[in-house]
Amino acid sequence: MEFVADPGALRSLYESPGPMTSDELPATRLAEAHVAFIGAATLVVVATADPGGLTCSPRGGAPGTVALVRDDRTLWLPDQGGRILQTVGNLMNDPRIGLLFMAPAHERTLRVEGTARVAADDEARAPFALDGAGPSTVLVVDVHRVRLSGVGPLRRSGLLGDRIA
Repeated sequence: MEFVADPGALRSLYESPGPMTSDELPATRLAEAHVAFIGAATLVVVATADPGGLTCSPRGGAPGTVALVRDDRTLWLPDQGGRILQTVGNLMNDPRIGLLFMAPAHERTLRVEGTARVAADDEARAPFALDGAGPSTVLVVDVHRVRLSGVGPLRRSGLLGDRIA
């Protein structure tokens, strides 16, 4: 097996992509399209790192409940705290976080990269309270990069019901 180690050689293996739309280009702030997508999302995959490697954890809920946009650079994500506490534990040692938002019937995903801190006070937990119970903690995400993806991956996966070859 031959491995590619040169970035130039790697680029030459891929077709030249078409131009990205303005909302597909990476941004450093949440734009109106990003905020709308987060509001429609029912699933977010949270990626964090620890000294032993990387982990991804899915978080789901009704539209408008998987994350709260505080401003154009800040997101709050409720964390119910699983038995392992892997995501929040990882953030104690390495604040880097990656988020992949998905919304029903949307052909695109939203990627967010940033850093996160863990908050446990009532102010942070209150917006997510249902029937008097809120999350154990809230991940406060400082957005560094955000972008909407193209439509290819979800179409190819068949998750939309219209798999393409």
